[in-house]
Amino acid sequence: MASRSTELLVSFIEELPNAPAHDLDGALEIARTYREPAPGRGRGIDEVLARVSAAAEKGFNTAGPGYLAYIPGGGLFAAALADYLSLGLNRYVGVWNAAPALAQIEATVIRWLCDLFDYPAEARGILTSGGSMANFSAIVAARRALLPEDFLSGTVYGSSQLHASVSKAAVLAGFPARNVRSVPTTPDLRLDVRTLERMVAEDRAAGLRPFLLAANAGSTNTGAVDPLRECAEVAARGRRSPGSTLPTRSRSIHTRGSSCRTGRGACSYATGRVCARLTRSPPPICRTWRPRTRSRTSPTPRPSCRATSAAYACGCP
Repeated sequence: MASRSTELLVSFIEELPNAPAHDLDGALEIARTYREPAPGRGRGIDEVLARVSAAAEKGFNTAGPGYLAYIPGGGLFAAALADYLSLGLNRYVGVWNAAPALAQIEATVIRWLCDLFDYPAEARGILTSGGSMANFSAIVAARRALLPEDFLSGTVYGSSQLHASVSKAAVLAGFPARNVRSVPTTPDLRLDVRTLERMVAEDRAAGLRPFLLAANAGSTNTGAVDPLRECAEVAARGRRSPGSTLPTRSRSIHTRGSSCRTGRGACSYATGRVCARLTRSPPPICRTWRPRTRSRTSPTPRPSCRATSAAYACGCP
């Protein structure tokens, strides 16, 4: 069975350079043949592969070189073999002790990616089945890190060209659909930063909690790249601005020249990078701003808050 399946795959991949970008002729008719009750017995491998091959020939050829539309596909045979091995070996890697070496492979790959994008040493992650699940994981992680348990006032922002999986993920994560903001774009289909800033300010004044901005590094529709640096600056200002909400586990933001008190002495973030760390216990609440009334009250800054060395999410000086 493995040999016959491999023959089918090799033949399919060898024909990709000359295959049409899409072929939907007769696709519905073939699809209807799969509307059938559960069989009472199994079928031979040749019959099964023939049906699979016929089904695969009809549709968008995302793995072929002639396909330039929405969904990219590498068609990498090595990736197919990796899935074949992982499913065949079938080791459980949901917990470390069940398969330590295999779990370490995932952790190491994540570390490579973290290093590639200059993430801090404590950054962690998981490999997902695709971008949709990755977006869902990111939104849930941000919700847990930045919002209290009563998180329904949290708001999510993204370009009108953003992939639909982001808004779906936000709803699946428990946010009302009305709290997912679609930010207009400039004529070149990039996120309009000025409009974003206005929307964030209006939401904060209304008592909502802006906490997540999703930006395109190549949109699905056109490949447009949002102004990522400006988006990051808006997010950073939002963390420091009056009215920002302290999460249950707060993150302190150290600015240029400050030392990162992580128990290892001063860190290497004096170059101006943002150094963020999760504190082990919630800090005292800083009441420097009430977004509903825009009235100032006497501040209660944390003992370690220094005007020239660190800015905190609660709005301390």
